[in-house]
Amino acid sequence: MPGRAAVRRERTYIQHPVSCGRLPARARALLLPDAQWTTPRTTHAGQSVVKATTWIPVHRRTELRALATRSHQVVVLAAITGIIVGAFVALFERVVHGGLDRVLELSPWVIAFFPGLGLLVGLAARRFIGQGASPATADEYLHAFHDRHHTLQWRPFVARTVAAVATVGSGAPMGLEGPSLYAGATIGSNLQRRLPRVFRDAERRTLLVAGAAAGVAAIFKAPATGAVFALEVPYQDDLARRMLLPALVASATGYFTFVGIDGTSRLIPVDGSSTLLFRDLLGA
Repeated sequence: MPGRAAVRRERTYIQHPVSCGRLPARARALLLPDAQWTTPRTTHAGQSVVKATTWIPVHRRTELRALATRSHQVVVLAAITGIIVGAFVALFERVVHGGLDRVLELSPWVIAFFPGLGLLVGLAARRFIGQGASPATADEYLHAFHDRHHTLQWRPFVARTVAAVATVGSGAPMGLEGPSLYAGATIGSNLQRRLPRVFRDAERRTLLVAGAAAGVAAIFKAPATGAVFALEVPYQDDLARRMLLPALVASATGYFTFVGIDGTSRLIPVDGSSTLLFRDLLGA
């Protein structure tokens, strides 16, 4: 049937138009004996053109089976990435908060010097471990996403992680969102580079985005937020359609791994109770 796919002997045949110009009828019959030819028409250049509808065999069952297998592998790898990232972010947050709690137990005069000391440790880590790596974290994710030749290496990752622990753990006014995003992207990117046969060239950023989503989902304890954030920040073309499922899976597994280790305590604990009245809503 024209315009639709038909199955014939476990194969799928797709319709394909062919332009043949001024070919005689006998030549057309020899070239495409089973084709359905249209009525000749004259173009603006004065040429007589006819089109034929022929059927080109495609082994659809084999292709669909390979596509399903690859999709299943991608989802499983995204889930594994989320588990690894969630565990790392939980450990990272525990180390930072543990160091910060110890700093806050000191006298105020000693506490005043710790942020500067943490900055010095961070500078030393980036210079000697990361070989002069920049302090950027989220920018590295964007750079790796848009530049296929830019890879997230382990040495700068270790240097930036040590710098983040030293600065935030000493009381510097910075958060863990950027380092968590960067950590997830680095873990996902390096895992994908070890599995080149699973991913096509168009999917080279799949685990990069999935890892970043898992990192944000874990640190914020919000899976949907992590997936949307990782997709929205570097958005390009139809990325959301291709990366949405791996990002959601990695965000979910990253979140569950994080809360399984760290618990489900509130980000900002609030003691006591309050009453919200209707007049308060009207005033707002």
